[in-house]
Amino acid sequence: MRVRRLKGTDGKLRPGRGGRESGKGGGPAPCAEDAARRRFLLALPGIAAPLLAGPSVLGGTLRPQPRPGAEAGRAVASRGGRASSVLAGSPLADKTACLAVDTATGAVILAHRSDAFLPPASVTKILTALYGLETLGADYRFATRLEVNGPVEGGRIRGDVVLAGGGDPTLDTRGLAELAARLAAAGVREIEGRFLFDEHALPQLRALAADQPITAAYNPGLSGLNLNFNRVHFSWERRSAGLALALDARAGPLRPGVGCITIEAAERASPVYRYRIEADRAERWSVARRALGRRGSRWLPVRLPGRYAADVFRTLARSHGIVLPPPLPAAGARDGFRVLVGIESEPLDRVLKGMLRYSTNLTAEAVGLRATHRRTGRVPPGLARSAEVMADWARHRFGLTRLSLHDHSGLHDATRISPRELMTVLRDGRAREMLLPLLKEVKPGQLARRRERRPVRTRGHVRAKTGTLHFVSALAGYVEAADGHLIAFVIQSADLDRRARIDRRLTAPPAGARRWKLRARELQRALLIEWLDRAGGSGG
Repeated sequence: MRVRRLKGTDGKLRPGRGGRESGKGGGPAPCAEDAARRRFLLALPGIAAPLLAGPSVLGGTLRPQPRPGAEAGRAVASRGGRASSVLAGSPLADKTACLAVDTATGAVILAHRSDAFLPPASVTKILTALYGLETLGADYRFATRLEVNGPVEGGRIRGDVVLAGGGDPTLDTRGLAELAARLAAAGVREIEGRFLFDEHALPQLRALAADQPITAAYNPGLSGLNLNFNRVHFSWERRSAGLALALDARAGPLRPGVGCITIEAAERASPVYRYRIEADRAERWSVARRALGRRGSRWLPVRLPGRYAADVFRTLARSHGIVLPPPLPAAGARDGFRVLVGIESEPLDRVLKGMLRYSTNLTAEAVGLRATHRRTGRVPPGLARSAEVMADWARHRFGLTRLSLHDHSGLHDATRISPRELMTVLRDGRAREMLLPLLKEVKPGQLARRRERRPVRTRGHVRAKTGTLHFVSALAGYVEAADGHLIAFVIQSADLDRRARIDRRLTAPPAGARRWKLRARELQRALLIEWLDRAGGSGG
């Protein structure tokens, strides 16, 4: 895969050479999201491991309408009741809504409570992917630039330097290292003015959702300047000299330290973690000493992403002999600046493929916000307003009159959509053409309990998006059945009463959440196998 780099002293963005990924990155607790990064000459890992590891376990981590006829709360099946018997045998039947339709004929294969409006969780990202593609285009690239307002003379910039973010959700330490290398190649060694960072391309948010645990790495801050999915790597080891704690901005082989984020061990029983922000300039963590084992690591969320990125860039520039002063936030419009060097992300379609595969909330929100900016001509004030614009697009594009959106990722559980409305999207010819190359292939056997996973001998393929919150599980996409038919399907399970009783102060999953999720996954697995094995014509 290739990525364009930008350089030039005339302020224009120019294509440069790209690099290919190779190798697998290290680290005791790498994250699956790293496999969706930009590609540079530096090594790129292809890792798919759990997001969190450490002393505590955290929860909660896309036209024509079919006409199934009267359902009266019961399942309708086309094959002698086999599909409905799957639902009848599930303890979640009354908490589940689903719809499956032959995309060629429009015949309904299964319909059960298909007008129920339930949280789609991360299945929301299907809509976000289409919103981004239709608004920005598949070839759209996020840009990150270094801008100057003075000439470069004798290795010195006679003026200020600005690290200007374009909202790229996939920017990582390797990308900043490449940017620092390009700056060194331009002959720069020091600057006379200030080192600024500009994160105004997107709204500045301390967290994607306010009701998630403070330590949830899937719920970081967001701005126009993001780094490493706005996570910092925390590791610890007990040595003879005492407990050693470390924070770094790792990506692939790079492990630069972080100055604007600190962590210390505290003598307390609980909570395991405490967090505070000092004067909008530094993030301070403390961790209960007795909660840490002999050694371990995990990712922690970053709440001041612009300062974090600027701090790491300053360290990387120093490795090239470039001395930069401490970073300061850029305020207001900048006049008289030009682009000195820059980099770009991969094309949007590749960014979205990574988003759908690894369900990266930060990517979904950044793409949605950037698309809303393009549509409205201004940076939206926050996720809720941008989600309203996306919902308005969905109403005009697909006729989704009852859709309720509160973000672009599905992390907010007040988002609601029904299987029937989502089916309208999946059956749209242009939408299907865009989604099929992006959706991840799902193996039905992987939906079973981990210790009982086994190969499932079926012909055909499933391409779909999963969605999970506590007491919410959704799956939507396409099944290529054994008889060659392409089936669009939506399965949504939710126990809203149990979800409403969750104590949001707890960091561990609520009682019964794991067992509930396994039951929902088993139901999804049974339905997928039924559709994969389907033979003969459709009926309703």
